Amino acid sequence: MRFDQALLGDPLPTYLTRFVGRSAELSRLTELVGSARLVTICGIGGAGKSRLSVEFARLSGIDPRCRFSDGVVWVPLVAVTEPGDLPGALAAALGLREAAGGRPLVALQRSLADRHLLLVLNSCEQVASACGDLIDGLLRVCPQVSVLATSRRALGCDGEVVYDLPALGVGTDGPGDAVAMFIDRATVSSPSYALTEINSEAVHHICARLDGLPLAIELVASWIRVLSPRDLLAVLAEGATVLSSDTAPVDDRHRSIRSVLDSTWTLLAEDDRRVLSNLGVLRGGFDRKAAETVVGATLASLSVLSDSALIQRMSDSSGGGRYTMHELVRDYAVERLADFVPEAVEELRARHFDYFLSHVERVDAAWETDDEQRALIALEPDEANVDVALAWAIDAGDAYRALRMVGRLFAFWVFSAQLGRSAELLSRVVDLPWEPSSPTAITDRSRALIVAGYGALIAHHDVDLAGRRFHQALTLSEQVADPELAASSLRGIGSARRLSGDLAAAGPYVERGLAPSNVAPGC
Repeated sequence: MRFDQALLGDPLPTYLTRFVGRSAELSRLTELVGSARLVTICGIGGAGKSRLSVEFARLSGIDPRCRFSDGVVWVPLVAVTEPGDLPGALAAALGLREAAGGRPLVALQRSLADRHLLLVLNSCEQVASACGDLIDGLLRVCPQVSVLATSRRALGCDGEVVYDLPALGVGTDGPGDAVAMFIDRATVSSPSYALTEINSEAVHHICARLDGLPLAIELVASWIRVLSPRDLLAVLAEGATVLSSDTAPVDDRHRSIRSVLDSTWTLLAEDDRRVLSNLGVLRGGFDRKAAETVVGATLASLSVLSDSALIQRMSDSSGGGRYTMHELVRDYAVERLADFVPEAVEELRARHFDYFLSHVERVDAAWETDDEQRALIALEPDEANVDVALAWAIDAGDAYRALRMVGRLFAFWVFSAQLGRSAELLSRVVDLPWEPSSPTAITDRSRALIVAGYGALIAHHDVDLAGRRFHQALTLSEQVADPELAASSLRGIGSARRLSGDLAAAGPYVERGLAPSNVAPGC
């Protein structure tokens, strides 16, 4: 068997669109490929793995400093679904004339033994384990061969360096790579399109909503002839309509985000599918304990999802770790929850609520103690999960749960910047039908009314509504003989009177509210 250069031709695919950004990623790949013989670019479907590998291979082929004197060989594996077909696909890409015969690995080893080559194996995920075995067998006896692979999951062989491809940056001080790609692809559909002061904010929001996923940006940008950026944002909020396109300059298999994620879903075992769909109830990231307690995830399932780039582990400031999930993957996971019986989904959401309520209760218990700051810092990463849990209780009409959550967030919300943002949510909580079933329920409602009263003042400057809520809270606090709550209610009434301009009436309420020990039942 011999290596025939004449059969190779141009080893790299060509694209009709411009390669945008990724300078930092190309530099990092140069470092990795320079120090490791197998580098696997990992990421979810549509992350831009193939395009980055092609650009890296192209630059390597024209760089006189490149050590691959025999060039770069592109090995497309997207159509390879059986492990036994791998040697033949590699032989075809190499231009090997003779059939591999009964010992294909040995034949490939002999052909590549003295070659200085970079093999770029694209789309390995459906035969990842077999790819790992084949590469391991080649690299052990072909000392001048290196491999750059792209895959939605790691190949799992010795010496593999996994490079998790980051999203395109949206940019804070100016347009990032994500915005640059949006504008570049928009001009394919509408050649005169450009970034302006008028559309800049909406374009940034679109790219942020898509979490900088290149394929999603390409698909959405292709609609620019039909919808303005502001309209695109509105449609994105409604659903995934613009996350598919028949006109975007992409491969047929990438015509929609749904089809890309479906292909990844088919690679997962049934239990891993269940865990992924259940993780959709978690928002803004999660830690291992939340995944185990709420979702029923195991370390094995988290490992599989991480290796498949469906979740990513991130270090936090405390030295611990949290997992994040791309927002589009989360949307897909929530859709997949519909595959399960409604009762199981409700049980899942109830576990989610109860888990994060326990977090909130720890913060409430630590208030005005030495552990206060530590508890607040611990809660901060899960504020989005608390919001989701509260919204679920409201939508379910569960006043007991909703009031308990708000009641335990009393001090946190009153003394934080979150109050104005959550004013509408608080209004929905206190408007739920409610029965005074116990002293605890009355206390929780009194607390919730005080928080909602301050929310009305901060978010809407509605002194009348705030005043009514503070008075209702005062009445309830008297029923349970709680002087602290009564004092908080009085201070709230005083604040509402002061903001209405009635300073004379405000003074006595504030004065009485500053001395809880002097606030007697029936005040």
